[in-house]
Amino acid sequence: MKIKTSFSASKQVVPIDNCTEKRKAKNIFFNSSIAISELKQLGDIEPIPEEYDQISELQSWDRNQKQVERWLSKSSSARPSDPAKFHLELQKLKKVKIITPEELHFTPPPPGFPDKPEAKPSPEKRKRWVDFSSDSDLSGTPNESNFHPIKIPVQTSNVILKPPPLKPGLVKREKRSKFENERISENFYIGKLKFYNLKKRHGFITIPDGGDVFLVEDELALSGIYLRKFKDDVFKQKVFNLKFRIKTRFDNNKENRIATNIEILP
Repeated sequence: MKIKTSFSASKQVVPIDNCTEKRKAKNIFFNSSIAISELKQLGDIEPIPEEYDQISELQSWDRNQKQVERWLSKSSSARPSDPAKFHLELQKLKKVKIITPEELHFTPPPPGFPDKPEAKPSPEKRKRWVDFSSDSDLSGTPNESNFHPIKIPVQTSNVILKPPPLKPGLVKREKRSKFENERISENFYIGKLKFYNLKKRHGFITIPDGGDVFLVEDELALSGIYLRKFKDDVFKQKVFNLKFRIKTRFDNNKENRIATNIEILP
């Protein structure tokens, strides 16, 4: 007869609070395989020399200032100086020796060059120099007292400018206004428009001496006057003051005076 035996182990009940505390105490980001002594050695590693120099330069302003002053003392660039101190040192040097401007700004020449610049040659020495402008390389220059420069006469040519060509519409007007025996006055006259006939295209100008001067449309156009505006002003009976020259011609022994080079005064 077989007897069944069963051993049941008693189950241990763990409180929930203890489980949560263990989970909190466990650090999943910490690698326990690395010794703590090795981790402490990370703080003993020296920084890179370049980074160390940059950091050290920024730490001390006095150290940077000294480096700048040391660089200025070795630099060839102009350095600011005290004017009063410079003047005092200059006066001390003048008491010992008279300093010329050349010596004040004198810089030692490079090796192989003379210490002092050569003086300018005298006029007598210049005469003995070779004249490179002549055919011979050994010929001397002529005596300055016997040398007389050649004076080239300046000639002025009388240039007569031709008037600009006329427009095609003014060519016929110019032919009609030219006469063989005409004569134009050099002086200008000022007169007042007496009347102007728009249909016949002519009129008269009264001048202060009491005479009348003939006015034609061809002379107005040749003088550069805008005919349309002129005719509109005549139609409106506007008063005109004209400046002009007098062209005189004889027709059957009768003197005729015509206004030319006309200008309308404001």
